[in-house]
Amino acid sequence: MKNSRFSYKYRGSQCLNCDALLDKSDRFCHYCGQLNSTKKLSFKDFASEFFGGLFAYDSRVYKTLRKLLFSPGRLSKEYVSGKRNTYVNPFRFFLSLALIIFILYGIKLSYQNETENAFKDIITNTESECTSIENFKNSTAYYSEEELKKLSFLNSSSKRIGIYNEYYKIKKEPSSLVALKELNHTHTRLNSYYYKKTLQVKEVMKDPSSFISYMVSKLPFIIFCFIPISALFVWLSFGRTSYNYMEHLVFTFNNQSFFFFTYAIALTIKDITGFSSIYFLLFIVYNIHFYLALKRFYEQKTWKTIVKFVFLNTIFITLALFATIISFFGTFAIY
Repeated sequence: MKNSRFSYKYRGSQCLNCDALLDKSDRFCHYCGQLNSTKKLSFKDFASEFFGGLFAYDSRVYKTLRKLLFSPGRLSKEYVSGKRNTYVNPFRFFLSLALIIFILYGIKLSYQNETENAFKDIITNTESECTSIENFKNSTAYYSEEELKKLSFLNSSSKRIGIYNEYYKIKKEPSSLVALKELNHTHTRLNSYYYKKTLQVKEVMKDPSSFISYMVSKLPFIIFCFIPISALFVWLSFGRTSYNYMEHLVFTFNNQSFFFFTYAIALTIKDITGFSSIYFLLFIVYNIHFYLALKRFYEQKTWKTIVKFVFLNTIFITLALFATIISFFGTFAIY
């Protein structure tokens, strides 16, 4: 250990990271925690520091993951009780797992062609019945600008989209300015938006994976926004406990992190083995873990925990469906 960066002979009188004054007896800086060493960086030291941080037994990531998986509720309980330096920050840990999920999902989409082929079959069977613009404008499917203005907003919007869809089948015109002029529709921002979205629907039908990838890339932000709402319902369910809202939020983030981690494993197993029932097993494992986490974290009677478990599961499923709908339509609106 003479040439190790931990060796006494390499200790300095000042921290190289924060410039705090140190004694030779100080192995680490008392201000920032960095190792007190003046030894020049070598490849061995660099590799040792990198892999040591990843795989060391006392690594915070390892401890956090082990406690999260095998001791439901205990990670949250110890974190809110003050053991902050032992474990990874729950918000940061959640975002890291979310990133892994969406990378895995992106890889999966790049090799998935079944949906794309199905949509191509739909496109082939949706040829226009009209052979020219004049024929279309004389058909019952066409509405003039004046006729559309007499309709309600929703009815008018659906009619416009149908008209622009039929027009594009005939002309394949990419410019909204040209299309609206030929259809004798006013060139407003809303009409232009409808026409562009009609074209994008065609593109999505040809290549749905690109839209799904784009939508998935926005999901971390959407899910992150919905977690505080989930924590609010947990707080309302266990309002008589000594925990404040932020401590309920820590519990919710850890619960979602467990779901993300097990989902990543299930996704990988499904892609490798084709075993689709893995998602059903994931659902069972998640619910068992969630119940045990509630029981250990809040320490309430069994019947109370069961009632609140059922209530929160119902709320979480509703929020998940709501988030999915918002993410789909919101993503398409800005796609």
